[in-house]
Amino acid sequence: MSEFSIPFKTRPKVAVYLTVVFSLILIVLPKKVKFSFATAVSSVVYAPFSSLGQSISELVRLKKENQALRQALVKTKLETASLQETRLENQRLKSLLGLPAPAGFTPLAAKIIGMEPSRRPAEVTVNRGVLDGVQRNLPVVNLTGLVGKVSDAAPEAAIVELLYDPGCRVAARDQRSRTVGIVKWKSGPYLSMDNVYYQDDVAVGDTIVTSGLGGLFPQGILIGTVRAVGADSLSTFKQVEVEPAVRFPAIEEVFILLPPPETSGQKEIR
Repeated sequence: MSEFSIPFKTRPKVAVYLTVVFSLILIVLPKKVKFSFATAVSSVVYAPFSSLGQSISELVRLKKENQALRQALVKTKLETASLQETRLENQRLKSLLGLPAPAGFTPLAAKIIGMEPSRRPAEVTVNRGVLDGVQRNLPVVNLTGLVGKVSDAAPEAAIVELLYDPGCRVAARDQRSRTVGIVKWKSGPYLSMDNVYYQDDVAVGDTIVTSGLGGLFPQGILIGTVRAVGADSLSTFKQVEVEPAVRFPAIEEVFILLPPPETSGQKEIR
């Protein structure tokens, strides 16, 4: 009679009978046979559970190993990114160090440590101050051109007023025609070159540099390029738009130009 033909109510009795029979068999069997039989039963009954336990342990081990590998990968990526930034910073600083300083000025490398989150920031904070010889109204440049001037200095830091600050004015000159004017920011993404008379020669594409007039900024530092010129016969002055050479939101390092002792403390142009 098969298992399926045994009535449901009698199955517990059958199980008891079978257990009794197997127990009697184990009692009368020789010791070696008992051991072999027990081993066989154990391997059949417990082997799946043992295999399952080993599989779970292996999965746990692999999970921990995978997590450790991911952590190591992230750490490696961060270290690689840091090394890349350091390499690029070194390249920029080498370029800055190779930038010829205006006659009589000593360039002091400074790193920007604070900047307002704006497309046209008006000021930045640098990691150089009075202890490094920094004082108000010193010119500040980078590899591409004029950045601005120092507006305030503490012992170990300084505030640099950028060309986008409405109070920053620069005596400027058209490098081609030698026309002079005052560069400042009024509104929008570009600078304005004021005090350019209607008959003065200024054209789109001309290079605008510092003129050196007024004694604040040394002459010849690149400010930007003329982007547009508005001429009105009824007006005394032209409207000259200048695109700055410096990408202000992207600057990271600058040079503060330290003057000789006898020329320090000069007043700014107003």
